[in-house]
Amino acid sequence: MSRAEGRAFAERAPVPSWIVPALVPVSWLYGGAVALRNLAYDRRWLASIRIDAPVVSVGNLTLGGTGKTPTVIGIATRLLARGIRPGIASRGYGRTSRGLRLVTDGANAPLGPDEAGEEPVLMARNLPGVPIAVAERRIDAAREAVRRGAEIVLLDDGFQHRSLARDLDIVLVAGGGDMARQRLFPAGRLREPVSALSRADVLVVTRKSAVPGERASASGRFPRLVRLSAEFRPARISGPAGEAFPLDALRGVRVVALSAIGNPSAFLATLGELGADVTAEIRHRDHHRYTSRDFDEALRARERENASFVVTTEKDAVRLGAFADAKTPVRVVGISWFPGPGWETVEERIVSLVRTGKERT
Repeated sequence: MSRAEGRAFAERAPVPSWIVPALVPVSWLYGGAVALRNLAYDRRWLASIRIDAPVVSVGNLTLGGTGKTPTVIGIATRLLARGIRPGIASRGYGRTSRGLRLVTDGANAPLGPDEAGEEPVLMARNLPGVPIAVAERRIDAAREAVRRGAEIVLLDDGFQHRSLARDLDIVLVAGGGDMARQRLFPAGRLREPVSALSRADVLVVTRKSAVPGERASASGRFPRLVRLSAEFRPARISGPAGEAFPLDALRGVRVVALSAIGNPSAFLATLGELGADVTAEIRHRDHHRYTSRDFDEALRARERENASFVVTTEKDAVRLGAFADAKTPVRVVGISWFPGPGWETVEERIVSLVRTGKERT
């Protein structure tokens, strides 16, 4: 697949394998703390606070990318098409600011990634008309979105954020992995035990490796769950100035892949679908704050590999845009969310939440 830098980047576990045995006791302690916290919410010793609008959470059980951002964008786009104005509440990972920030009211240009985080900025660029707010206390961001006209709030990465009550919990699971065999953080990728799915409403198995057997494996343990699949497909290719190119523009073209996302292997799979010849790959940690030196190194790798372009994701382009001009040999690949059979029923459930809320007011 790749040479040069690409050879230096194998799929990484959260920590090197040799240190995992030493971290297992820490994972037990972490798991105990998670269990106590969940018990406190289950017994209502800790309160889940409701706001003046329905809330739909989109989250996951693991560290790393499962496609929450394109899923939130996809759900919001569908709601807009049905005449419903959603708002989005997020933590704003990767930002340097603190407290509540209104990323956009839906009409004005969004804040930058330092103030808002890359993902909220990306959502704002894709969702004109949608108010988006970030805050450590997600309830503050949700209330701000409602204050700006949202009829329903999509809670980004909200499954573990139980202090904000929600009306529907959607959990994403990346296909191709056996969660039952994974360890809790920090020895593994799990934020919570798999048993936490008992409080979810909808389980979405993502990626093209999402096979029916993976959805069925959850059936016995969690019969209440609505189970379906979704794919993320390449939807657009653009240049550094936003100019659009056809989806076959990278077919057979030598490129250097540059990313700082939670699941870089998924980005490589997308480039494979587009037929790109990935000659080298450069990965940074998720939410990496790119510098001009990082970008220059990627451009030098392109020259060494005799590649035509440095290719990156839309999330990375939020930060890399500061270093590129219209003539920079960069291409940005965007993906879109395509839910599988059964989503229509879930969508009707979401729409009914809005209708019910309007009837009460």
